[in-house]
Amino acid sequence: FIGLLKQLNNWSSKLTSMTPNFRKLEAKNSQFKWTELHQSEFNALKEQIKSLSFLSPFDVNRDMKIQVDASKEGGLGYMLFQQYSKDAEIKIITMASTGLTSAQRNYSATELELLGVVWALNHAKVYTTGNNLVEVLTDHSALESLSKKELGEIENPRLIRLLEKISHFNYRIKYIKGKS
Repeated sequence: FIGLLKQLNNWSSKLTSMTPNFRKLEAKNSQFKWTELHQSEFNALKEQIKSLSFLSPFDVNRDMKIQVDASKEGGLGYMLFQQYSKDAEIKIITMASTGLTSAQRNYSATELELLGVVWALNHAKVYTTGNNLVEVLTDHSALESLSKKELGEIENPRLIRLLEKISHFNYRIKYIKGKS
């Protein structure tokens, strides 16, 4: 729960400041004892999270987009969202990030970006499996053309393995300019 609060703190700086009693529970050598103070703090946090307007429940009847990014320094990250019309604001369903292993830091840019797509689709599989088309947005233009190739046309074994890992998803990769 604290991890979720840290993630959501980017949109509401109030959240982590509302957790003094929770933080005491996390302290080293502290005994876990749930009190009325903790319950009250928990209830207030739930209400604050529900009031965040950018989060939205998943709608199985709407198309979804997943914006993916990867970098050797920052690792992998994605944001899964739905948009109810072209001009409407986006509604974030879920988002996550992870670091890279030392081996993954040696991947080429295309391998790393594709790894990000594989990780994102699998990490959000509760939403991305068996549903409508998932439009994968990336700022790495090579992925768009790579995803349209037959596996036999690709020479890089790592890229082939990564593409095989997402072959069961209904997705389309679309290039978007960085910073858009």
